Amino acid sequence: MKKVIVTGHTGFIGSYVINYLQQKKYHVIGISRNKLQNSNFNQFKIDIDKINEKKISGKIFGVIHCAGITDVQYCHDNPDKYFKSNLSSTQKMLEFSRRKKCKFPGTLNRF
Repeated sequence: MKKVIVTGHTGFIGSYVINYLQQKKYHVIGISRNKLQNSNFNQFKIDIDKINEKKISGKIFGVIHCAGITDVQYCHDNPDKYFKSNLSSTQKMLEFSRRKKCKFPGTLNRF
């Protein structure tokens, strides 16, 4: 079974991505600042800035990056922090994907 990491799995889009991947019989690993109650997949409560291969071992097929700051008011009030945070998390996941030699089909963050 192919292993896929979904960042931001507790969010609106991430939760739908998880459901879809499970229906397609992927082994799903969720990464977020929070954990879901009563989930039927592996979850890690990790800040993306601190992700490393020690916590997530083994062969990874792909990464779907759904994590990011979504609070509209915060983004409006702090555009530089919003941009830097979301850009940084995307860079971290791209680098993680490169090191793990896995697919990175894209990110759901739009700058």
